Amino acid sequence: MISLAGKTALITGGSRGIGSAIAQRFAKEGARCLLVGRNEANLKAACSDLLPLTAAASWKHAFFPGEVGQAETWDGIVDRLNEEGISVDVLVNAAGVSQSSLLTKTSPLEIESILNTNLRSTVLGCRVIGKQMMKRARNERPNCSIINVSSVMAMRGGTGASVYAASKAGILGKIIVNLFSFACSNAERKPKHIGLTSALSQELGMFKIRVNALVPGYIETQMIENLDKSKLSKQIPLGRVGKAEEVADAAAFLATNSYANNCVLTIDGGLNAAFRGS
Repeated sequence: MISLAGKTALITGGSRGIGSAIAQRFAKEGARCLLVGRNEANLKAACSDLLPLTAAASWKHAFFPGEVGQAETWDGIVDRLNEEGISVDVLVNAAGVSQSSLLTKTSPLEIESILNTNLRSTVLGCRVIGKQMMKRARNERPNCSIINVSSVMAMRGGTGASVYAASKAGILGKIIVNLFSFACSNAERKPKHIGLTSALSQELGMFKIRVNALVPGYIETQMIENLDKSKLSKQIPLGRVGKAEEVADAAAFLATNSYANNCVLTIDGGLNAAFRGS
């Protein structure tokens, strides 16, 4: 049974898309949600939307406006958490921006923005919230976890999404362990994930803090609103794009399963398998 009763979840990108869906699912399961993002008005509205879903009437959801890719934002978050005596049980790094241009036509400022929002924010969030979780672990054994939201683009890439793919791949890390795959067994050919999530699952695992990743495919959010859904659906074995709520279901599982650590959970309708088989 999935339950987050009594837990506090901090969710970046929590005012829209996948982040918002995860916040809503967590609230339904009894969690207090702390939302982080750029737009204060959107964050305030998202918090209001959580109230009817909240299982615990005493919970007060909150939000922290700021640029998640900046260390100063995270310093401010930690200061406020300490002032109010709040301990984070689940960190969800869901903030993300997309890209729709070739690398040669992407400005340095755009590159910096994508890398900061998608990758640097995840590293910074894991650093400061992970440190808070570690301090608690010395005195108690809380079921704390971190969930990093990557993308199927980290595994397959895509024209016009080179920087985006790089930023999401950094969350996971991917390498083929033997380039001479024709001479290898199936096990040796399998890609290995060695990036942030895998490394932290070992660093923080000794403190009983679990670190996992979600790898969504094409999900019905603002990120794909300008894409041809019919064309996308033809690439997906299940024949449709996903729903943010389906990703949120997977996040709820990772947040509550006490033995899930270093899991890379792909929610893409079979898109990545179809790509590898083509």
